Amino acid sequence: MAELLISHGININEKDEVGKTALHIATGNNSKEIAEFLISHDININEKDNFGQTALHNSAENNSKETAELLISHGANINEKDYDGKTALHFAAIYNSKGIAEVLISHGININEKDSDGRTALHIAVSENSKETAELLISHGANINEKDYNGNTALHFAALYESKEAAELLISHGININEKDNDGKTALHYAANKNYEEIVELLISNGININEKDNDGKTALHYAANENYEETAKLLISNGININEKDNDGKTALHLATSILCIKTAKLLISNCVNINEKDNDGKTTLHHAARYNSNKTAKLLISNGININEKDNDGKTALHYAADKNYEEIVELLISNGININEKDNDGKTTLHIAVSENSKEIAELLISHGININE
Repeated sequence: MAELLISHGININEKDEVGKTALHIATGNNSKEIAEFLISHDININEKDNFGQTALHNSAENNSKETAELLISHGANINEKDYDGKTALHFAAIYNSKGIAEVLISHGININEKDSDGRTALHIAVSENSKETAELLISHGANINEKDYNGNTALHFAALYESKEAAELLISHGININEKDNDGKTALHYAANKNYEEIVELLISNGININEKDNDGKTALHYAANENYEETAKLLISNGININEKDNDGKTALHLATSILCIKTAKLLISNCVNINEKDNDGKTTLHHAARYNSNKTAKLLISNGININEKDNDGKTALHYAADKNYEEIVELLISNGININEKDNDGKTTLHIAVSENSKEIAELLISHGININE
């Protein structure tokens, strides 16, 4: 039928609604004989569809080794990129088509070619946990430490996508385990932020700098605490991470845990001797944060472990000032019942009663008065 149509002058390079020619479709269906026929009738072998993909991209996507070899033998541009900057080798990595990758490499494809995000086929193979394809790429000279445009190496991708086998492979081939991305993050930051305990353990056991900070001054423990990943935090602590390390805002992991009501992680940190009275750059302790975010359980935990309940921040405010400002009755009651100085003034000379009145918080004002605040202050 195809021969009949061609003999009657049909346009062999005609495209469908997504820009594919008959050759795209033939290679996508692994139809070598039809592809041979079309090529013999001079179809444009390098024609692109609406996504910038050639028939060779389709062969790689569908693991069609025979059609890939056919296309290459008839002059297909092996390094052609689609509109995302991906070559057929990127596609082979996406779909873990090791056989296609072998064909492409044997015909001289640029193994370190980058797509529009700066990612090589190795980055992609690792993100898909395609260990066999990743191993093939490395054995043929893929730059193991190559970074994408965000500064990520393949190891960052292994951590981000929980590709443990790929991570082991990369480490065994000498990847720089402490490499940072553009945000200053190592693979450990990513693994901790995703709660991938096995990856965290693997990285630590292979010597990653556990106390490394990113551009915000955060260690992996800050990320674990911020997401309430107790087990990951426990793993980091047991391997000697600095539990009192501060980020650029002066916050420890405990500050972050109390800010987002992570009671389990807060308990873990306190049980491991975190400095409970540590202040951030604004002079706030974790109790200030517990009061600001209405974390009654965390506030109780901090008080029961001896935090300085009357500590002031840089504005002269105690935790009671913040609880009153937010109309958090339970926190106010808790602080008062545990002996906070109810008449304490901030740097503007305001007591919590001034704040309650300014916020029209009748219940808080009544509570303060019932506990003997100086009404004439």
